[in-house]
Amino acid sequence: MSRTLLYYPTFQIPSRQWLIDSVLYWDNIGSIVPERLMRMVETTDLRYLADEDIYRAFDPESALRKHYLIHEFEQDFVRRLDSPQFGEEQNRPGADQTWPVAFEKMTHNCLDALKKRQLATDKDCPGGWIRVQKTAAIIYMGLLADYLATNSSGLVLASTDNAEYEDIVYRSRKDTASIRGLALLLKDALPSVAPETELREVVEFRRQRRDELLRLRSLVDEAQLKLSKCEDTKDAKYLVEQFRDQLEIGLNDISRTIKENGLQMVVGSLRAIFALKSPAWLMGVAFGFRESKLGGLPVAMISSACGFAAGATIELAQYGIEMREKKREIQEHPLSYLYSAKKSGII
Repeated sequence: MSRTLLYYPTFQIPSRQWLIDSVLYWDNIGSIVPERLMRMVETTDLRYLADEDIYRAFDPESALRKHYLIHEFEQDFVRRLDSPQFGEEQNRPGADQTWPVAFEKMTHNCLDALKKRQLATDKDCPGGWIRVQKTAAIIYMGLLADYLATNSSGLVLASTDNAEYEDIVYRSRKDTASIRGLALLLKDALPSVAPETELREVVEFRRQRRDELLRLRSLVDEAQLKLSKCEDTKDAKYLVEQFRDQLEIGLNDISRTIKENGLQMVVGSLRAIFALKSPAWLMGVAFGFRESKLGGLPVAMISSACGFAAGATIELAQYGIEMREKKREIQEHPLSYLYSAKKSGII
């Protein structure tokens, strides 16, 4: 099955490293672009990827016309605006900042909800834009990405390059989270290609080395699925150690082939968040908003023989997930992916 990463919160993809990581390890990528704004995102890179059937724009207008599907999406957004967590966000520095959101991306009911709470205005905003308070805009675009992904053909998953955005959309800030899940982190342990590399070289490399790339992706998939079904900390520790042993082989293969192809390798990170089938065992593990090596969850060091500097690890962290009712059941795939280069310091 073809797999697509859908970028949020902006329709432009600002991080070239995210672009390269996603092209390297995924079949397709996309972003949410109203038809009238297509020319604004037609960069040389995206035109090339579109010609190669790797990139596609997700038009929000056609999806948001399906009124029988958007009711739950709108309810979830309004619930988030009225949550204590959102109120806490309003007290953080920079909360008064606003972001422009394309009019075509906003439903009438959500815009009304924002206006009633003085979080948005469409006055004095020429060109079809709505000024929305920053946190509300991030939540809206994250939920919209999830809605478009859920209602698209094939496997589509929301993704971003900024941990703050992912946390605002998905993470509960209290221990009474609607879902207790896990975050699987490959910290400073994801081989990739330098952002200045020509995309044609990256695409050609992934065609030539598809087997090695798929093998590494499959190892992550398998580890995530097994971890989602584990029932205690002992099981989780065993699975992380097992994953580390298998992953080191895959990391060696990818690192070697990148260098053999004359490409400059960089080290990045990956975070996948997912729900658990049996989350009760996490009740005995200390809960915290920020990921931590503490709390009894396992950490596995990556061998320096794989070519990574000291500190490359596989980590598990408890993640309180904000999920709408329809998605409470256990899923076969993560809810969101975060890619970041080591130099960005995101993870």
